Amino acid sequence: MLAVGGTLVAAGSHFIVARFLAQFPDGIDHREAIPACTAGHPWTAALTARLPGLRLSNSEERVRQFMETITRDNDGSELKLYEATGSPGDVYLCHPFLLHAASPNHGDVPRFMCNRTAPLRNRMQLSREDGNYSPVEMAIRSGLSGKQGIA
Repeated sequence: MLAVGGTLVAAGSHFIVARFLAQFPDGIDHREAIPACTAGHPWTAALTARLPGLRLSNSEERVRQFMETITRDNDGSELKLYEATGSPGDVYLCHPFLLHAASPNHGDVPRFMCNRTAPLRNRMQLSREDGNYSPVEMAIRSGLSGKQGIA
């Protein structure tokens, strides 16, 4: 059994999403993008059980395997699943492209998750003359350059 059923966070997945979105310079609707992105990468397809012919033994066992192993994909991204748990008042700030999913609450205490979007101060730019990139822009540029790992 997973510890308490915290939010599952796919570390390194924001690099996969950045590379996927780079294929659509005019944009793509999120309802189309999310399933296409997760099905189109071997690690996320296995994680989300979208690989053709994948036999699901026990989804909890499958998830645990992703939590115990760091995988490096063909683009150099290090990928691992974590269970984000915390104490009352804790806040997780995540890259907006990070794949995550709620889990059943195995604890005795009610919990909730708020998935708020923080607006950008300026329009996102991945090619700045001054090189003064925001943390989100730096992570996206890293994902597109093939230089990424789990921090």
